[in-house]
Order: sequence, then C-alpha cells, then structure tokens
Amino acid sequence: CPARRWRRAGIVTVVFLAVTATGWAVLGAPWARVERIRVTGTVQVPQAEVDRIAGAQIGVPMLLVDTSAVARQVRGITLVRSTTVTRRWPSTLVVQVRERTAAAAVPVRGGFSLVDVDGVEVGRAAKAPTQLPVVRVELAGDGVDGLRAVLSVLDQLPADLRGEVRESGTAGVDGVWTVHRDGARVLWGSAEDVPTKVRALRALRALPRKDRPASKLDYDVSAPQAPAVRART
Repeated sequence: CPARRWRRAGIVTVVFLAVTATGWAVLGAPWARVERIRVTGTVQVPQAEVDRIAGAQIGVPMLLVDTSAVARQVRGITLVRSTTVTRRWPSTLVVQVRERTAAAAVPVRGGFSLVDVDGVEVGRAAKAPTQLPVVRVELAGDGVDGLRAVLSVLDQLPADLRGEVRESGTAGVDGVWTVHRDGARVLWGSAEDVPTKVRALRALRALPRKDRPASKLDYDVSAPQAPAVRART
C-alpha cells in the first residue's frame, strides 16, 4: 500500500542520511584529521627526518592514513631497524622507532666499522669500543649470517671465557673462531650446542700442553664429541 511504501522510503532516507553523516564525521570533520605527529625512541636517528616523513599525513583523515606505508618510509632511514605507526584518536599519529645499535666492531681500513646484528654500519671508530666484540668478517655474501653466528657463540659463552676473548671471526656460519688473551685459538664451528662445546674446551685445556705455548695451539671443539688440539700451522 502507499503508506507502507512511504514508510520504507522514509527508513531508507534516514539510513542514507545517517551513513552520510557518519562518513562526514569520520572523514570530513576537522577533529577526525591528523593534526599532530608524536615520535618516540629516537636518539641517534634525526627526529626531523621522521617528522618530515610522517608530517606528510597532517590534514589527512585519520582513517585514510596508510600506517604501513608510513612505517616503511621511516624504516628507509639507515639507523632505523623497525618502527610502528599507530593512530591515537582523535587526531594524533604516533611513530615508535627502534634504532639500530652497534653489536660488533669490524676491522676496516683506518679503524673499525661499528655494525648492528644485520651488518648495517651505525658508526666508525679509530679504536674498537671496549664494550663491543671485535669480529673479523666479510659482510658481503653470507657474511651477515656469519656475523650473527659469531655473536650467538659469544652470547652463549660463560662470563669467564667471554672475558678472555680478544677477537673473533668466521669464514661462514659454520666457521666461528675466537682468539683468547693467551693467544690460543678456539674453533667453534657453528653456533649450535655451545654449552657442550664449552665443556669439551675446558677438558682440552686441562690436558698437558707438552711444552707447547697456548699461542701456538688450536682447540677444535666444532665436533664436541671428538674435540682435538692441533698445533697451529
């Protein structure tokens, strides 16, 4: 009947107006747009760089901000390892930055390259900082995996052994080695089963050296069930 059709038309109109009003409130209202950028976690990363990237969203409706795209752009900054971009209603975009931090000092011409666990250089130094391990590694190719293997071995060493290490290095993920203060070299192989390798090393070091100085010995614990001591060639 006509009355029923009018009622239906009226309901449709009300719903349309409600949806339109909601859409305007969310996308068009001034209070629903990005007005402020808040950046956290920057120490070495220039905050102005992050502000420049995220600031392009000022005035954009909050719901239309592609937070993933903003995060990708911020991660393009060399010293940024990861970042999270979130909306804080009604009008703030929050950018949380996790910076890259030096994990090792890699010898290079003229000093040391300070790199993070991804092999990304975060600085240079004439001398290796005392708090960083010196790691001899070629970062090209699978060098980053090798770097991570060295750091994993070092992290698993007991404090007394870790304190003896003068330098470390690798010829790949399965070729980790360390040189200790007495000049002895330990061949660890991979970063797997390090506690067992440590026990094998202690057993080898307890054996008589047969008048050969430690500086001329390689302790091979890469296969901890069959460890060996060899004269360095």
